[in-house]
Amino acid sequence: EKTRATQSLFLQQNRLTRVPINFGGRFTQLRVLYFNQNQLVELPTELFKLQFLVKIHLQNNLIK
Repeated sequence: EKTRATQSLFLQQNRLTRVPINFGGRFTQLRVLYFNQNQLVELPTELFKLQFLVKIHLQNNLIK
């Protein structure tokens, strides 16, 4: 499946309020994730289980 092989994902400026369910299960090879400039208030713990993820961009969200 193509989504599992994705290594970089650009989701900035999409007005996201939450990360979709099973996001980590769909992008198992993800290395860099751009979630900046959305409206996220929290991150699911499953993101921290992505074994290849080395960088998450979270600037300009509502996470405290």
